Amino acid sequence: MFLDFEHLNLRTLRENYGQDAYFSSVLDFVASFLVSDSFISYTSGSTGDPKELEIDMGRAIASAHLSNSYFSITHSTYFVLCLDIKYIGSKMLLIRAHIAGAKVEVTRPSLNFYSEVLIPVIDFISLTPMHVNHILENNSQFFSKVKTCLIGASGVSRELEDKILGLNLTAVFYESFAMTETISHFAVRSISRNEAYFECLEGFEVNVNTMDCLEVFHPFILPEKLVTNDVIDCINSSNFIFLGRKDLLINTGGLKINPEKLEKEWSLFLPFKFILAGEDDPVLGQRIIMVLEPECAITKPRILQLFHGNSIAVKFIPKVFYLAKIWHQTDSLKPLRREIIRNKILLC
Repeated sequence: MFLDFEHLNLRTLRENYGQDAYFSSVLDFVASFLVSDSFISYTSGSTGDPKELEIDMGRAIASAHLSNSYFSITHSTYFVLCLDIKYIGSKMLLIRAHIAGAKVEVTRPSLNFYSEVLIPVIDFISLTPMHVNHILENNSQFFSKVKTCLIGASGVSRELEDKILGLNLTAVFYESFAMTETISHFAVRSISRNEAYFECLEGFEVNVNTMDCLEVFHPFILPEKLVTNDVIDCINSSNFIFLGRKDLLINTGGLKINPEKLEKEWSLFLPFKFILAGEDDPVLGQRIIMVLEPECAITKPRILQLFHGNSIAVKFIPKVFYLAKIWHQTDSLKPLRREIIRNKILLC
């Protein structure tokens, strides 16, 4: 389905695509935001039950203008929308296209969406890390017709970054920092320039509170400062390095360990999917555990061998290893840690 927001004709689009349930849902949202003062979106559910949030349309448009300015989106921009319309990222892509008068090719959500894309040059596309990895492994040539790729929904691993940089692709890749509460991304990080820090869009300001957690403010989009559980290294009011979530920190023998930071680093040499967590321990308070993806064939001695071969300090090496019965994750591909940990078996 192709949407030209300079010459949008919803009636014709309804006639051509109204029988397709997914395309119809996209058109429903477009029709709604053109006349409404707000719209509903949902949090991902990675840190709790998904929440329904009402998004003010004026603030959404202000956010879209900032993003369009940062990425130089104009009426001549061609987008591809391949992510599910129920999430804020897809909704905001359509709003950005609308205010710029841009063009959007819409495909059904799928890892293999690229086989349906017809436009020869894609100026801008938003993807999850899983999509990017799948394309790099199965059809990396797809990125030869992409100018800008924004990766979001979950963090970009070091392994994926190295894979992107190692292929010398002409596409420019960014990682987004976003949450539904901030109305899409408020900061981005250039992967192609190998930047370590996120840069805020114009008008957004960040700082850390006494708990080392991120606070973010914008005079119109976020007039009431948003306090998060994200632990950051704040470079200045516009730039920061993400370290992980405070509610996931492991306190083992007085040592506070950020599991997400270690997961990103260790993914470079551990050839399987895993999460780290803390488990009650009578001596340490908490001990570090690792939960591996289901049916992982690697053995505990081999994992320890990989740790020692990569000079990982003993204090960081997990004390217990488990296999997940099911690898639970959200639709945006974030691991549902509580469910994974709750359904685990000991790795012998």
